[in-house]
Amino acid sequence: MKPSDKAMISTYINSAIAATVALYMSGNTDPNDLLGAAIAAVAPLFIGYFNPKNKAYGIGKNPEA
Repeated sequence: MKPSDKAMISTYINSAIAATVALYMSGNTDPNDLLGAAIAAVAPLFIGYFNPKNKAYGIGKNPEA
């Protein structure tokens, strides 16, 4: 696995954990809500990754950049 892939996965995990902890700290301990928060946190990252028009990163990234 490339270092850039490890960094990307780390970002996804950090976002999911932060959203889940924030919701938990607000007093909501329902597992479905916590899972939903984690998914909602990483959804924009996945959308950006799979957008071929996004030249900054993801599948549309310019390999020379």
